[in-house]
Amino acid sequence: MCLTNNKLETVPTPNHNVYQNKLQELYLSSNLLDDDVVPKIIMFQKLKVLHLAYNRITEIHDRDLRKLENLQELNISGNFLRHLPRCVGRHGKLQALRSNANLLKELPDFRYSPNLKVIYY
Repeated sequence: MCLTNNKLETVPTPNHNVYQNKLQELYLSSNLLDDDVVPKIIMFQKLKVLHLAYNRITEIHDRDLRKLENLQELNISGNFLRHLPRCVGRHGKLQALRSNANLLKELPDFRYSPNLKVIYY
């Protein structure tokens, strides 16, 4: 689902039965989304591609990102993140991480990300 380059401030709450949320790609870049959107997005546990670039996100918690076990591509560039979730450095399926243009002060240890091929920070 592509909702890039709109003026969205929120997204609808997905079905509470996470097994019915079959969405695999979600593009929400260039909107007005903040931290409140993250708990809604993690209900799409089958996501493989998630783009949240150029929004107003300041924090993504480890506990949230861990629920996206199938995630292969994550673009969180251009937000206001000061750190990345530690688990991003150990995510088993993640192949591409784009986190440039944030306020990052440190990076997680990527030695335990066997499939990570692309990193922009």
